[in-house]
Amino acid sequence: MTFQSKNDPPSPKEISLSGKLTRMVTLSLWVAGIIWTLLCVGGLIYQIYSLRLQAFELATAQAKERYHSQELILTNPALMTSEIHQMSKGHLNLGHVTSLTPLNPANAPDPWERNALFQFEAGEKEVLTSMTVGGEEYIRYMRPLLFKKECLQCHGATEKDIGTIRGGLSVMVPISPARAVTRSQVTSLVIGYPLVWLVGLLGLLLAGRSLTRQVSRNEKIQIRLLESEKRAHILAQAIEQSPTSVTITDLESRIEYVNRAFCESSGYDESEVIGQRISMLKSGRTPAATYAALWRMLALGLPWRGEFWNRKKDGSEIVEFSTVSPLHDEQGRVVNYVASQEDVTEKKLLGMELDKHRHHLEELVDERTREVEEARLKAEEANRSKTRFLSNMSHEIRTPMNAILGLTHLLRETELDDSQYERLEKIDNAASHLLSIINDILDISKIEAGKVTLESKVFPLDELLESITEFFRADVEAKNINLEIETHHAPLWLKGDRL
Repeated sequence: MTFQSKNDPPSPKEISLSGKLTRMVTLSLWVAGIIWTLLCVGGLIYQIYSLRLQAFELATAQAKERYHSQELILTNPALMTSEIHQMSKGHLNLGHVTSLTPLNPANAPDPWERNALFQFEAGEKEVLTSMTVGGEEYIRYMRPLLFKKECLQCHGATEKDIGTIRGGLSVMVPISPARAVTRSQVTSLVIGYPLVWLVGLLGLLLAGRSLTRQVSRNEKIQIRLLESEKRAHILAQAIEQSPTSVTITDLESRIEYVNRAFCESSGYDESEVIGQRISMLKSGRTPAATYAALWRMLALGLPWRGEFWNRKKDGSEIVEFSTVSPLHDEQGRVVNYVASQEDVTEKKLLGMELDKHRHHLEELVDERTREVEEARLKAEEANRSKTRFLSNMSHEIRTPMNAILGLTHLLRETELDDSQYERLEKIDNAASHLLSIINDILDISKIEAGKVTLESKVFPLDELLESITEFFRADVEAKNINLEIETHHAPLWLKGDRL
């Protein structure tokens, strides 16, 4: 199987030849019709002319026959001749004997006869002419009368006069009877030839129509063939110039066609692989299961897709992604296999390299995850240690703070002046605030341990703000700063955790 990819595709000029052929057929039919018409007209004219000529020849034959009959009469005695002359006076077609020097004036020649006699003197043997007399056409025929030996006794001549011209005998025969004989034939020709012309013209039209249809069908077939050749040429060029390797084998896996890309990728020349089995490209690295799956799909008449590890001419290996499909003929039978192959060696190697890096990355991620988990566990342990430390420290601080608050309460029960009482009040507020801070630290520990509980109680906002002000008042006054709290539009009571 070969592709004639180097041939040029059918040109528009070749396709246009079919249209010219149709026009030539049409023109030929017109020319044939004109020639047929001219032949029929010419044939009719020729036949009519021939019939007219036949009528003339028939009249001429009658005139010559009449002449010979008159000539026989003249061989009788003079009395018979005289009687014939008398009988012929009212019958022009019976004949007329005359001479240039007639003894009887009644036998004087007319102008035509005189001219004929002069021609006889000049050596003419006979004179034949058609002429019109009294509106009717006649044939006039005249021959010279020679002096014979039999005439010596009657005419008193000597032997030296034998053979001399004594005059002439003319006859005149009408042509109309002969015309009447051919008239019916002319009528038949006038009627028959147009009919023959019509039949012939109809035959030409039918033949031309049939020929035109046949030419039109042939043109369409030719155009389809040219278009098919063009498409086949384009397909062959596409396959030949395709960057994908294309291989066509027979049912025995013998290579019948390879394109340019196959030769470039495998390193083999076309002449080196044509007729060889496709197995020459095996490298041994393609699994047997791949070939089994390939032949299983091809046996079902279905295409197969997969990868082959093939060996190039130089011994190096390439990986090709192949699509192998069966080719069917008009009856649906598998006659060839076609394989399109793409070199995916770089992609395959890159994929393998990526797989190697991916596995290495997964190992790194697992190792990092273990490190992060260990760090998290350590951080949680450190946080628990911190929480225990804060809890212990908070308990240790709360003990002296409770003592301070207790002693402050006892002192406030004694007799104190106003300044002492105010100072004890500040100590009590500061100690209470510090104790709330210690409780907050304990709450933080509880939050980290997941054991915190928030209170939800109603308390006055002004008392909370007053306690805060008293806590910072000493520092503010020491710095000669006036501290005031404004609660415009603020609610008097709040609900929540006061601390």
